[in-house]
Amino acid sequence: MKKVSIFSVLFVLLGALLLSACGVTEPQSVEALGGTDAPAEVNTQAPLPTEELSPASPGSPTPSRMEFPVQNASFEVKVIDIARSHQVDLGIDNNLGTELIYTPGAGNMFLTLGIKVSNLTGSDITLKWTDIYLVNKYQDKWYPVFGAYRATNAAMDPLTVQILEFDQVHPDFDPDAHFYAADNGYVRVVFRIPRDNLYYFFGFADLPMIEINWRYYQ
Repeated sequence: MKKVSIFSVLFVLLGALLLSACGVTEPQSVEALGGTDAPAEVNTQAPLPTEELSPASPGSPTPSRMEFPVQNASFEVKVIDIARSHQVDLGIDNNLGTELIYTPGAGNMFLTLGIKVSNLTGSDITLKWTDIYLVNKYQDKWYPVFGAYRATNAAMDPLTVQILEFDQVHPDFDPDAHFYAADNGYVRVVFRIPRDNLYYFFGFADLPMIEINWRYYQ
């Protein structure tokens, strides 16, 4: 019994010495692989523009809305009405006896503007049809393909101003086409434009631009 007790004591002492020699340490945390102090990058997509937002005018002050006239020392101009169509009927060709119908081509449409023009100078002014144009926010420019002017002091619907075959006024057809603006009159112009652009800016000589949104008009 004494031998057993001595061996037991020796065994306990030996275990204590071994633990003291090896030491006991606290468990350490493991750093994540690829860890960095740099902030995480958030991949956010910028909102796309919508058709409800009007683009800025190309290189000019904020354009006027269509409901309001624009004016300088020489003219006051107001867009009265808009019509869009897929063909223009110029009536009967007297030489051929056939009806003259023009189409805009694939991807295009005709946009007709009815405009009231007041000449403030007191004398007739010569205006080229290239003084009337549409421009988009990329500064692409369109001139009218047909145009007619009627001088009158009476109120009228400018879309009823008659356009005839010889009223082709695009510069590719007649670069010198022009008309004489009296004290008061109405202009009807027909543009051939792409269907996929809703917003344009209407220019008349050096007057401020007028914003044109044709989608509400038939």
